[in-house]
Amino acid sequence: MNFLANVLLSVSYFVSHKSVDRLYLEIAVGKTDYSFVWLVVVNTMVLFFVTGLTFKTEIDKIIDKIIDKLEKKKETREKKKAILRFFIKLLFISTIWIFFIGMNVLSYIKIQTIDAFQQHIKILTPYISSETRSKLVSDFAAMKTEEDYKKIYQDIERIARDKDLTLPEKKIQIY
Repeated sequence: MNFLANVLLSVSYFVSHKSVDRLYLEIAVGKTDYSFVWLVVVNTMVLFFVTGLTFKTEIDKIIDKIIDKLEKKKETREKKKAILRFFIKLLFISTIWIFFIGMNVLSYIKIQTIDAFQQHIKILTPYISSETRSKLVSDFAAMKTEEDYKKIYQDIERIARDKDLTLPEKKIQIY
């Protein structure tokens, strides 16, 4: 069980790091890649499955202690089954809610990141050449990773400092 949990957590760790880069790619493109959404769904379900197995083992120990204290074995088995069904339902519902909340948060991050970039470009436009503006917009549209995003914003912030401009703070501080 521990080996399986370690493998699944390692896979989840890898997928979550790739999901950050994928987020930047989707921001650049401006639309969601639904094949990736399914990858996130599967990853989330696997992670909660492992969590559920871990909790099920602990819950079984607690329930067994309770059963040992009770005298009526038949009634306690039914109670045990009911409690386990409850926890399985709770885990399933929690997984669905966390997934949908996660998708909404990702959508909010995308919208805020794009809006902040557009606002910053509009502020810089009178102070930079059209080539510089086009390069920044092109780099933003071509970004694929978090590192690409950081480089673009380093350039934007450098230009703002050089021109003595104050850019509004981004609502989402990604780095």
